[in-house]
Amino acid sequence: MTKVLVIGVDTMLGANLALVCGKQMDCVGLWDQFEVEPAGTSTEPCDLRQPSAVVAAIESHRPDWVVYAGAAARSAWDVPAERQITGAAADPIRQAAEATISRGSQFALLSSDAVFAGPRLFHEETWPAAAATPFAQAVRRSEESLRGLPVLVVRTHAFGWSATEEEPCWAESLALKLTAGADPELDGQRYATPILASDLAELLLGAVRPRLTGLYHITGAERTNPHRFGAELAAALGVEPFRSTTASECTVAVARPVAETSLNTRRARRELGRAMPLLREGLECFAAQSTNGYLDELRAGSHTLAAARAA
Repeated sequence: MTKVLVIGVDTMLGANLALVCGKQMDCVGLWDQFEVEPAGTSTEPCDLRQPSAVVAAIESHRPDWVVYAGAAARSAWDVPAERQITGAAADPIRQAAEATISRGSQFALLSSDAVFAGPRLFHEETWPAAAATPFAQAVRRSEESLRGLPVLVVRTHAFGWSATEEEPCWAESLALKLTAGADPELDGQRYATPILASDLAELLLGAVRPRLTGLYHITGAERTNPHRFGAELAAALGVEPFRSTTASECTVAVARPVAETSLNTRRARRELGRAMPLLREGLECFAAQSTNGYLDELRAGSHTLAAARAA
């Protein structure tokens, strides 16, 4: 059976990837801040700032496929805290990739749409990644650390449920506000192409089998803004719609220049032979995951870092 090692299984994207992969192959995850163990997986702690620890885990588990899902995989709408940005810049990504390649296995880095800031509506892989934020710079350094290696780098804009309640992603926080009856203000000016994390995981499995290498944009099919995302999410959750019904009525201040991070997925669609999922489909599935058992499986073995260390 194929074996996958997910580095960063305690991140939102890493946990969802592990849960999906665990249903189809042998899946092991390395967690750093939060002890998590999605159903069907086995996990263990690992200090991701120690290259020797990461390399040792790869050599011990001998995976066929290694996926690095660190802070650099957070979306442009879900920028991590400053301490996480600093940590992402120090992640031993190249060392992990070299250890993986040396044993003939595949390596994939999950990256972010945050490297872009317009002016194009949809960005292709070959277009300049010109965003100047600290997070964008950290993401670019992560990607550049793999230069010259035969690896897969996937830029995306993923949303989904987190494996621990202590660190929900942007979409989960929004869902909690909506179900609590809040009327959050969301801007209608920033655009991106969101994809549900579990949908992305299925597409990534399709990229592994033909052993794709290089840079690919794998994300949602639709360009949208936070206001429309929130309105569609409210509908999917079956809660009252926003009192402000149009994006133009929103008064949220947005930093200039407005970050346009939508990704062109033409190359990935051609290689995978699959269409990217639509926004409403992803949001309806996201809402259903909170009640159909998916979220319970995702959080099957979750504990806070403090509890994990005390055990």
